[in-house]
Amino acid sequence: MTIGVAPKTEVLRKEVQEKYAEVAVNPDQTFHFHHGRPLAEILGYAMDQVDAMPPQAVESFAGVGNPFSLGAIQLGETVLDVGSVNLWG
Repeated sequence: MTIGVAPKTEVLRKEVQEKYAEVAVNPDQTFHFHHGRPLAEILGYAMDQVDAMPPQAVESFAGVGNPFSLGAIQLGETVLDVGSVNLWG
């Protein structure tokens, strides 16, 4: 027998926001997930593009995907980060 347990959405949203804020404020801490430059490498970001970014942006990176993995973004195209929209919206 399987019992489904649904998380309380507002509690989960608050906890995720707090954890992302913690990474942003204290990127040198150890977390239970990859973050910063190592995560950018795992996700396949071009390191020359990562190197061109401000160090503070790179060290606090805690994303879950790489929109560039689907191909180059062309001038005039729009990228929507649905995960962020769902999380914060």
